[in-house]
Amino acid sequence: MRIAGLPPSNPERISGLQTRPAIQLARRKGNASAASPTASWGSFSLATKKRVKKSDLVVAWSQLSIMIQSGDDLASALQMVAHQCKHSGLREVLIAIDRDVQEGASLSAAMAKHPKVFDVSMVAVIDAGENSGKLVQVLERMTTLMQRDQQLKSNVLSMLTYPAVLLFITSSVISSMFFFVLPQFAKVFQDMERPVPPITSFLLAIGTTLQTHWI
Repeated sequence: MRIAGLPPSNPERISGLQTRPAIQLARRKGNASAASPTASWGSFSLATKKRVKKSDLVVAWSQLSIMIQSGDDLASALQMVAHQCKHSGLREVLIAIDRDVQEGASLSAAMAKHPKVFDVSMVAVIDAGENSGKLVQVLERMTTLMQRDQQLKSNVLSMLTYPAVLLFITSSVISSMFFFVLPQFAKVFQDMERPVPPITSFLLAIGTTLQTHWI
């Protein structure tokens, strides 16, 4: 279709004029993304230097589920959680996730960009919650499971601490007996010019062997 008074249009030229600015804009965005210290892996460089613990994630997910359940949208809830987060590395990660969510990405897709903070199973669970429309319930369930995991690890650690301390004390007492107490008894028997009892002699031999070959 032609309009009177205007030269015929060239489709290829129009297509080129339309796509060239778009390509230039995309290149500028790509360069800005590459130059920005928080665009790619730099956004969670602090998290890699300072390891994010499960306790930090438990607090963050708990706050996020409460805010979403109270009526806040996901982006606003992420901003509030990031603002209240005390862990500097996790705060940077949450800010990056919030930026991706505001640009249209799903929460699971934004989390998948930070594999050193969120493992594959956690991302898969969040993705399932988003697809089923039960993100709040999934966050609450995941928080509960992580709290139980923390409690289990704490119980195991406390159970192993007492035997370790007891073993250390026992080893210290036995070593003191072999290296300090029994030699004094041997000197007493020598001063009294009496033979050393067989059991004492056996223990002295063990102590001498340990001093010769282990220390």
